[in-house]
Amino acid sequence: MSNDADVLIIGGGVIGSAIAYFLCSSSDFDGKVVVLEQDSSYQFASTSRSLGGIRLQYSVPENIAIAKFGLEFYASAAERLAVDGEGPVLGFREAGYLILASAFGQVLLDENLAVQRDEGVDTLRLDQAALAERFPWLNVADLAVGAFGARNEGWIDPYALLQGFRRKAISLGADYREARVVGLKRVGARIIAAKLESGGAVSCDTVVNAAGARAHLIAQMA
Repeated sequence: MSNDADVLIIGGGVIGSAIAYFLCSSSDFDGKVVVLEQDSSYQFASTSRSLGGIRLQYSVPENIAIAKFGLEFYASAAERLAVDGEGPVLGFREAGYLILASAFGQVLLDENLAVQRDEGVDTLRLDQAALAERFPWLNVADLAVGAFGARNEGWIDPYALLQGFRRKAISLGADYREARVVGLKRVGARIIAAKLESGGAVSCDTVVNAAGARAHLIAQMA
């Protein structure tokens, strides 16, 4: 007997919808994707309430690589996520992130800057005088140094990105269902089904927990 889903994604916000999109658009995957989202209006979803910030100022190369991939994807999202010729308008606002440090934190900030520059990130290092000149509204009395991402950092519309991923994933065959998960059925170390508040269940081969701020509640069900 076949499962209802090869991959069952719990949570249809931007992470769950991105997973659905990348699976359904991959030539290496030919399975069925089901996405369970408890509130299709996304009124209280983490995605809808997020800032949508984009930055490259991280302390490890892996996070910088992920951020660079995101930037490249967002730049072409209108084309990649287009459905019937219409793609999402993310409204990228390039404003930059400013990270500040006192004398106590200066060494760590400089270490992070070194990692960023090794990864090709053009982060500006501003001493106290440069901070005061560039940001005259900023009280720099207790600051030693700042790091400013003048390029490729800022904000996008996270709800537009979510809807773009969702619409495209659905167009590629993802099955979105409005349902609340209240339990998981396990056989040995494997999750084989999600139990729904409605009384039904969705059988699956693989479960992805993409429930955002509620992910710990799903994990506890296992």
